[in-house]
Amino acid sequence: MIIPLRANKNNFHVLCAAFKKKGLSISRLAEDVLYVKSCGKKCCIHFKDGEIIEYSYRLNIFQKKFDSLMLFVRVHRYYLIKLDEVIGYAWHQAKLSNNEIIQLNAAGYVRVKKFVDEKNKGVSSSAA
Repeated sequence: MIIPLRANKNNFHVLCAAFKKKGLSISRLAEDVLYVKSCGKKCCIHFKDGEIIEYSYRLNIFQKKFDSLMLFVRVHRYYLIKLDEVIGYAWHQAKLSNNEIIQLNAAGYVRVKKFVDEKNKGVSSSAA
């Protein structure tokens, strides 16, 4: 089962989740996750270091469990992303910090656009 540990939205150095996979307990940091992708009845968690771990959980299970971290957003029926990793967007696509392109639905595009525009607005106003 997926269990968020010490979820604190103000501290990004928190354990993201403890997973049980073949009897082993695996813990990873929330800051290491780029996105989670639905792969049929399973999900693939994509990490910054390029590692991809597949789990037998549906995306909505990850979404419910990660909601307490307030770091991840559902942007497409197949994707749950960490907004902090988005560096740009185009029509119905988000570009992540590792240069991967993620498809967005209409609501996901609005969320990503708002986040990136606010982030860029904050950067430009602090530079002035």
